[in-house]
Amino acid sequence: MNSVHDFGGMQGYGPVIPDDGNEPKFVHDWERGAFGLNLMLQVAGLFNADTSRHAMEKIEPIHYLTSPYYLHWMESYEDILVAKGIATREELRTGKATEPLPEWARNKELPPNEDLGKIVRGYIDTTGEARAPRKFGIGEKIRSVNNHPKGHTRLPAYARGRIGTITATREAFVYADQRAHSAGEDPQWIYSVRFDAEELWGADADGRGAVYLDLYEPYMQAL
Repeated sequence: MNSVHDFGGMQGYGPVIPDDGNEPKFVHDWERGAFGLNLMLQVAGLFNADTSRHAMEKIEPIHYLTSPYYLHWMESYEDILVAKGIATREELRTGKATEPLPEWARNKELPPNEDLGKIVRGYIDTTGEARAPRKFGIGEKIRSVNNHPKGHTRLPAYARGRIGTITATREAFVYADQRAHSAGEDPQWIYSVRFDAEELWGADADGRGAVYLDLYEPYMQAL
């Protein structure tokens, strides 16, 4: 979705300053708890990276830009838990449960032990079987779709409606645009697409560089 979460590729915000390796992983102790809670909720199967990202995309822009990083995580947890009926806003505010868990949550089983380590380490297989053969091949030129979805998308705004060249094909992966909304996995083919800097930013682009994006097939149109 178009918002403050989609600054990538935009001009006028200065250079990206890489981490010099001295930045602490956690500034405050409560942030360690926020990180641990993320793992716990994933193990419990209550959310995934896409639902979490979309929950953060819904945070009011000014609040998002002026609040700590891990607070965004905590607010996404709250949003998801309330949406799933696991907790109410009042229960989260007071820290006291007053409503029973939904039956589906009471009956929910944890993943097998052999999968727990993979989930905690982020080694979760998100490949799947696409419903149709792939449409494009290496060397083909495509145009990325130019849309402005209200929901989650992995297609950055700066690369929409642009012409690129497919340089590699990949497996089919679960479609983040749908999984973010708990609408199923619907695996889609992935392609690595090269976009020249001039195509993305015009004749004034600095140098002859290019950007390679891994795009879902629905993000692309044949030329």
